[in-house]
Amino acid sequence: MVTHHSTRLFVTHVLPKSMLTDVSIRNLKPKKARFEIWDEKLPSFGVRVNPTGTKTFVLLYRLNRHLKRYTIGRYPILTVREARLEAQRILRDVAH
Repeated sequence: MVTHHSTRLFVTHVLPKSMLTDVSIRNLKPKKARFEIWDEKLPSFGVRVNPTGTKTFVLLYRLNRHLKRYTIGRYPILTVREARLEAQRILRDVAH
């Protein structure tokens, strides 16, 4: 008798990281599909680039073991510095 064991395969996606700066975000070009670049300084903070060229700051965090995505605001209405400070504030609030 042969017993088959199910095997779970966990795939870890390596997310592109960069030090987000005004220049690096300004130089991001839209692609056919939406993509995100994550900050090296604050890893859960990033920028999403839509095919239309819209650039939006986002934050990933966990709340009650669930992964949440928070939209901070659009670039260049918010600067990288302002968006990163807001992301840090949100993370502090979630931690308490």
